[in-house]
This record gives sequence, structure tokens and C-alpha cells, in this order.
Amino acid sequence: MKHGLILFTLMILSSHGFSAMQTETVLYKDGDLNLKGTVLFDDAYEGKRAGILVLPEKWGVNDFAILRAEMLAETGYVAFIADMYGEAKNTRKLEEANQWEKTLTENSDAWLNRSKLALDQLLALKNVDKGNIALLGLNMGGISAIKLAQVNTNIKGTAMIHAPINKYINAEILTGLSSSLLVLQGGADSAASFSSMAKFAENLNDQETPWEMVVYGGAMQSFSDPYADSYGLENVGFNEDAEKKSWDRVLLFFESLFEEELIL
Repeated sequence: MKHGLILFTLMILSSHGFSAMQTETVLYKDGDLNLKGTVLFDDAYEGKRAGILVLPEKWGVNDFAILRAEMLAETGYVAFIADMYGEAKNTRKLEEANQWEKTLTENSDAWLNRSKLALDQLLALKNVDKGNIALLGLNMGGISAIKLAQVNTNIKGTAMIHAPINKYINAEILTGLSSSLLVLQGGADSAASFSSMAKFAENLNDQETPWEMVVYGGAMQSFSDPYADSYGLENVGFNEDAEKKSWDRVLLFFESLFEEELIL
């Protein structure tokens, strides 16, 4: 699969001395569909480093996905945002997002292949340690991440945040999963009821998967997205306390997977 870096780099001053945040675009294809992945890393960190594939929400490559990738890069990881719809498009229209999601997920093999192609681009980056790879799935991206981890034993672990578990509680979605899994959910999320979370946990117990689930009381769907309130949707909202606690837990999870400190 051919890919190429565009010939410009966005540089954002970092807190690490004179280093800078690097943002690059990787062009790749799924058949005739043009895909645009986004790479972020802080050049203060030398040598190869762990890579994290960010799988976005159903809204596409939006500000929330970019924010999380930036936060990972600031920590010292190489973050790659997968383009699941083509041309790195995104939307704020619910009907459009639902249609994009439906088109992507109705063909399970094509859905998985789109994630695989993004992972291939991450692994091809020169500053990525191919032995230290993890996934971060946001909302629907959490399910995309699980499907990818099912078939790739080189992935060390997956963190999924406010995933729509109601849709995906069947055991098949977890069959063969063996790498570590962190599940972070809102206690007031209408897309992930307590009964669904309990069934999801029961299915996890049937796998050889080290897993942990944390539920944040009162947190709604998209609780970790600081832009969530601007969508004006019922049962969707930002929760500052749950956001901070969940992100701290994500970083500890990744640190435990890689078991190494990042040295400036």
C-alpha cells in the first residue's frame, strides 16, 4: 500500500524547551477512496517511540479526535488518526453522521479493512516502535478498535471511551481478543445501559483478555469530549470531572502497556 507525507508540516511550540509539535498528513487509499491520515508527535522525544492509532467517533476526523491525538503526542507517543470515511471528512449533522456510520459498518470486512489500512500507515512511520502499538477508540471508534485488536496480536492493548455498547454486546465482537482492554463508560449514557455493560463484561470474561471497566456516575454519552455540549443533543454532554479522571486512566493504561519512561 503506497502512502506519502505531504510537503508541509504544522509546527506548534511545545512546553519541552525549543521542541515543536509536528503535524503531518499521510495520503493512502482504500480502493478508489482517498484517505487522509493525520500524524502528530513532539520532536522533543528522540528515537523510536510507541505508536497509538486513534479511531474517531462517528462524526469523523473532528476537533475531539485531533485534541486527543495532540494530548498523546505531548506525552511522547506518535499518534495517528485513522480516516474512516475518506478525505478526513467530518460533520456536525447527526443524520449525516449516522448515515456514514451505517455505510461503514454494514460490511464488517470492509469496516475492519479500513482500520487495518490506518494501522499499516502508523507502522510504516520511521519514528514508531513497531513492537509498542496500542489503540484508542472514541465512541464508535472503540468498536472499530476491538475488531482490529481481534485479528492483530501485535497490538498491546486498547482503550475505548464512551463506546455505544448497546449496539455491540454480542460475544462475537470479542471472540479471539487477547490483548489488554480498558473500557471507560458514563453511568448516564443512554447508548450504554448498565445491563448492556454487564453483558459486555460477561462476554469479556469468556475471553483470555485482561480487562478493566470504569463507569463514571452521572456522565452522559461523549462525557470526555469538551465540544459535546455544542452539538445540542439530548443525553450527550461534557463532564469535566469524568473527562479528567478518564484521561488520567488512559495514560496510566498506556504507560503500563509499554513499561518504559519517555526520555527527553
